Amino acid sequence: FGAAFMILNVASAQVTLTLQPDAAAGKDAEIFSCGSCGYQNTNHGGQRDFDAIGWTNGGNSSNVRSLIQFDLSSIPTNAVVTDARFSLYYNSSSPEGTHFNTFFTPNTSYLRRVTSAWSEYSVTWNNQPSVTTTNQVSLAATTSSTQNFTNINIKSFVQYWVNNPSQNFGMQFRVQTEAR
Repeated sequence: FGAAFMILNVASAQVTLTLQPDAAAGKDAEIFSCGSCGYQNTNHGGQRDFDAIGWTNGGNSSNVRSLIQFDLSSIPTNAVVTDARFSLYYNSSSPEGTHFNTFFTPNTSYLRRVTSAWSEYSVTWNNQPSVTTTNQVSLAATTSSTQNFTNINIKSFVQYWVNNPSQNFGMQFRVQTEAR
């Protein structure tokens, strides 16, 4: 996926925010597991995509997870979030091509809340942040190589982050069944 957006509504201020990480704002990275490929200690903070992949590379387990964090500091800690939606859009210019959505099945996935700090340009598979499965969001398998996932309900994550701003470490995107 190439573009990730979050739209949220805050009741107390009647505010709607649209947030999208890019090179200037936001924080996102991919992490790769393939140790024999040399990827487990490589940072991919400048990656253009937001992927969740589980496959084998030359017979080696090769999983990809993505991390994303939104700056919510403009929202008061007592605000009530009435709605928060996250969308992922197919990236037609991805260097990965379209094969990942169709070759690697099943590709059902999770969004999980990250519970520890990470740095966009130093995070790797071997130092990735911890996550919780509490209120994780399950995404169905793709049905097309150009599929979008829009309006994913992440209200519980966002309300937690608004109430606990020092605990806003973002989300992890991963396939439910990773390669072993």
